[in-house]
Amino acid sequence: MNKKEIAEAILVMEAWRQDESIQIRDKSSECRKWRPIGTEYQGAAQPTWDWEHDEYRIKPKPREFWIDPQNTLSANHVPAPDENWILVREVL
Repeated sequence: MNKKEIAEAILVMEAWRQDESIQIRDKSSECRKWRPIGTEYQGAAQPTWDWEHDEYRIKPKPREFWIDPQNTLSANHVPAPDENWILVREVL
């Protein structure tokens, strides 16, 4: 591992220690889907930290934003309760 990879690994391990959700995927697998640590694939809630064969990341937080269906205002506008805006929550 180079210094950048070590720094990223430390951030992931510190996040796990602070009970944040961590995801894993196998570097060699054709399936590139991220899975939460503790799934049947990995078998345990505590990671084994196999950085050579697996990739880890802090689970991304979903984004939230408002959409103006009539596209009449700027993107930085915060809608008032009586406006017909739509709140969008990203699904990860």
